[in-house]
Amino acid sequence: MNWIPGIHGLNVKQTRKCDICVLDAQDALNILNKPASIQEFFVKTSVGKAMSSVSGETKQRIGKLVYIAYVLAQEEIAFNKFLKLVELEKHHGVDIGETYATVPKCEEFTSCIATTLKNELINNLRLIT
Repeated sequence: MNWIPGIHGLNVKQTRKCDICVLDAQDALNILNKPASIQEFFVKTSVGKAMSSVSGETKQRIGKLVYIAYVLAQEEIAFNKFLKLVELEKHHGVDIGETYATVPKCEEFTSCIATTLKNELINNLRLIT
């Protein structure tokens, strides 16, 4: 197995599963030169931009859907299971709404989560060097 030096328990094969580890040299330099917060990274994503213009209730609904997408990605569950998990949450009385409860939105949420986590990791690495 080809392990990544300095990162316990993460191998090269795992990093290729998600765009969280895909960076070119110029992106890395741009991010490393400017400290930022996780909030700054998130508001630049498509989901973050959309959430800045919606009501508090809609933000809560989107937040619940983003969390479901996060769990799918974390557990390496196929995106097509998203709708079943949304259905399960609705069955349990969770107010999720209909607008953003689609597989393409799940993919977008996951992409935004990956981008945000990637940027947060780079920022944290910059702070310790």
